Amino acid sequence: MLKLASIFIIVTHVVAAWPMLRALRRSRTPSTVDFACASVIMYYDLGLVIELLGLHDDRYFPPFFSLPTNTVGWALLFLLLAPWLFRLGELIVSFGRPVKGEAGWSAIHPRRVSLFYAGMSVLCIAVAMLGVRSLLAAPSIWQARSSVGQAFGPFIIILYTPIFVLGFFVRQTQARTCMGTWFIGFLMILGIAAAAPVGERSLLILPVLIPLAFRSTMTLRRVISLGVGAVLAASLLLPLIKWQFAGKDLSPGKLVLETIESDFSRSSVLATALDLSRPAGTMVLRYPFEGYVYSALLFVPRPIVPWKGQSTPVYYTAAMTGISVEDTQWMYGIGAIESASLNGGLVAVAPMLVLCGVGLAFLDRVSAKVPGVVVPARLFGLWTCCYDVSALLLVYGGMFVLGYLLHDLFVRSWAGARSQSSTSLHVHARLADGSA
Repeated sequence: MLKLASIFIIVTHVVAAWPMLRALRRSRTPSTVDFACASVIMYYDLGLVIELLGLHDDRYFPPFFSLPTNTVGWALLFLLLAPWLFRLGELIVSFGRPVKGEAGWSAIHPRRVSLFYAGMSVLCIAVAMLGVRSLLAAPSIWQARSSVGQAFGPFIIILYTPIFVLGFFVRQTQARTCMGTWFIGFLMILGIAAAAPVGERSLLILPVLIPLAFRSTMTLRRVISLGVGAVLAASLLLPLIKWQFAGKDLSPGKLVLETIESDFSRSSVLATALDLSRPAGTMVLRYPFEGYVYSALLFVPRPIVPWKGQSTPVYYTAAMTGISVEDTQWMYGIGAIESASLNGGLVAVAPMLVLCGVGLAFLDRVSAKVPGVVVPARLFGLWTCCYDVSALLLVYGGMFVLGYLLHDLFVRSWAGARSQSSTSLHVHARLADGSA
């Protein structure tokens, strides 16, 4: 019965994702909430399909349908509701105030293009040198990951700067010029070099994925091709990034299966998180919603707010492994549903997902006016069911803020001047029509 219910849920998710498919067929960029609905399919439905086909082989989590019936029932209920709750949040924001225009492109002011190229080149080269230096100072990439994490803390965001600049630049018209193409390639290399010591496969794939996905018009064929390519790239990077796979002679097919099991199959992660959740409140964190408090105070030094605690994935991983929170040096990936249940209990899941939809819709409204933040807004939605809000804020929140600042510095006055010029032309045209 539960397996039949899961098939029905997968079908409803396809219906919820239909606006995204329709937008891609029309060669339009889907909304941020569209990407969030796709995130549900990527990170939960894929795991359910693997379970239904009898291919589950996860060394960390038990099979989804082998867990207690009550837990599986709650998990299926939240999976059924998740994309529709995101849509409800979008509806609340857009009610009476529809988003005007589609995610487009902007242009750097002609007088500031050279300054942009020079300033961003110097900044990104300096950051890339810092990343390479950190990588060369460690015996291996996974040891570099540990040392860099301890040294930088949340300010590891500095190493993401070239990727952030790339996310802004691909939505500028200059990115389509010959010079812009060379500059994109330059930023791709610097982005990989700077992020290498962080040891995250997603950060090594992003510099390639961003221009391929967002530099030109999105189509369904391109999105599918990029998705398959990203999975293959993540699989081939496993032996390089993960010490567990170093030295193992695994076929590409086995690496792909390992990647799908560990990175995309989150249904069992959801069920175990619900098993660690109370009806209301928390049994894993020190106090309710501590994980969200930590995320809000991410860049505030701990001596100032010693009570901010740790991120939700840290507490979840500690509870799953039996390691103390203080000694937990790595984390399981959890998404929006797991985070809500662990922080506030089962009763908190639905309202938190609606609030998540509200936040995603807000990102949509801003990106419609500021094309330089289209990339972080959409990627925030795509990884809503993959990462905790603290990780999303660190990467895509940082990209969003920098993109907005770069828009203010290099685009806004030019956009305003063009808008005034266009308005003036319309006025003169109307006066001419009147006099005629």
